[in-house]
Amino acid sequence: SWGSGHYQALQVLLNRRFQGGLALLVSYTFSKSIDTGCSGSLGIESCSIQNTYNIAADRSVSSTDVPHLLSISGVYELPFGAGKAFQTGNRAVDYIAGGWKVNVISMLRSGAPYNLAVSGDIANTGNVNYMRPNVSGSHKLDNPKVERWFNTAAFSAPAQYTFGNLGRNVLRSDGLVNFDLGLARVFAVTERARVEFRAEAFNAFNHPTFAAPTSNIASPTFGRVLALATGTAPRQLQLGVRVTF
Repeated sequence: SWGSGHYQALQVLLNRRFQGGLALLVSYTFSKSIDTGCSGSLGIESCSIQNTYNIAADRSVSSTDVPHLLSISGVYELPFGAGKAFQTGNRAVDYIAGGWKVNVISMLRSGAPYNLAVSGDIANTGNVNYMRPNVSGSHKLDNPKVERWFNTAAFSAPAQYTFGNLGRNVLRSDGLVNFDLGLARVFAVTERARVEFRAEAFNAFNHPTFAAPTSNIASPTFGRVLALATGTAPRQLQLGVRVTF
């Protein structure tokens, strides 16, 4: 159990309680997490230290490092209908148009770091699947796409009995941009009976969040993104009605 880890963060919170038809909660975290390898547990990062006699050489951002995390949630009562800023004076129209609320739950987050790998025991340490490649030139692309997330030509296998010069967790996967939107209204049927209508859109703008690309330089799909990130999905629409009495 060697090594060390450090975490530093700036956290900002804005909380507006329901007033004037609006309630809003915004939180932002700017942080950095650094350690020497094997971040977390449950498969977050395998032990990827190249040289166990020089652990400090693998000091880098943790695999759980999220530099930017912005979360926004809010409810807004639309200003239509009787007693609101916009009313027609027609009881039927104002009744139908009034009482609607929209809500949003959103999250914007930096992508997660990941490693590139070289199969085998090139450095002759007696281990396997610990090697990282050599990098020469820039691996960044101005417009990365799923077919080519980074410049694969910048990477190569290290020479026999040497370690790769690519740092640990140098690359990052796609960042998360997600907005869940909802529209709701409660209709009074009788003094006790209520009917609530809800329309919801999850990932409303259908923004894809891609998983990390294939990381092994020997793979024919090296540098390609083959799936969406775990826990993300395309846009989903949902309608619901609830009756209470």
